[in-house]
Amino acid sequence: MFEVNEYVFYGSEGICKIDDIVSSPFSDVKSDTKYYVLHSLHGGNNTAYVPFDGASSLIRAVMTKADIDSLIAKIPSVELFEECPLKLLKEKYAISIRSGDPCEWVKVIKTVRDRTINGRDGGKKVSDAEKVYAENAKKFLYKEISIVLGIPCESVESYIMERIK
Repeated sequence: MFEVNEYVFYGSEGICKIDDIVSSPFSDVKSDTKYYVLHSLHGGNNTAYVPFDGASSLIRAVMTKADIDSLIAKIPSVELFEECPLKLLKEKYAISIRSGDPCEWVKVIKTVRDRTINGRDGGKKVSDAEKVYAENAKKFLYKEISIVLGIPCESVESYIMERIK
């Protein structure tokens, strides 16, 4: 069970802060059902109500500093997605981002970066959609690292690069 003021990762909202734990805010749901009230830290005023029941499949604790150090150490060995038709590759990117797994986000970032540098499908440019997937993966990863380490999001990439070298 998570606590008020704790940071968590929640599905498509990304990193959220638990603002409160309340009885059902919905008139058609039993009042004894408890909900986490989550506020997204990715801009906007998105608030999500997540029932305790089933929350473990929707919410995960943010990484610890040790988790971050371990992830950064693994980055050089994270394999790229195999070359495949763009439509299938975009589906893989989407699944990876929705997974909430930081290692999968790294895989998306690395694959798009490699395809940008080395070209794709016979030298064609990387699609705008691929760039958006990579940006979303960075947004989730960098925000989580920023929160845990207490550094600005803008400093996360250089923090990672310094540790990989």
